[in-house]
Amino acid sequence: MEPNQNQTVGQNSGVEQKGAGAKTLGALVMLIIIVGGGWYLYNSGAFKRGVENAPEITREQLVGEAPLSASLESAIDKHKKEILDRVSLGTPLTDVEREALGKTMLMEAHLYKFTDAETTAIFEALKQR
Repeated sequence: MEPNQNQTVGQNSGVEQKGAGAKTLGALVMLIIIVGGGWYLYNSGAFKRGVENAPEITREQLVGEAPLSASLESAIDKHKKEILDRVSLGTPLTDVEREALGKTMLMEAHLYKFTDAETTAIFEALKQR
């Protein structure tokens, strides 16, 4: 009986090793999926926030030939708040932020309805280096 018992123990340890390998492979696959999904979301702009996350505005909406939807007005209000929050930090803007904010102020500022004080604060932030 002793040899059979050793044989059974040997067979069980082999099964345990295969189970551990399957768990490791499963964890590796899950990690790859999570990292790949995060990379995709990051590159798609899902995590963008702040100055560089301007809402999409059509040419017709920009020049007043088409009305702004309620969701677009809400997105503009949210972006305006993000701009003002960023400008109030007092730290210099990054090149990406400076470019995005310059575009917004040049092309779309009339849709944001900035006050004179807000406009002054934004242009002061654009001047900082």
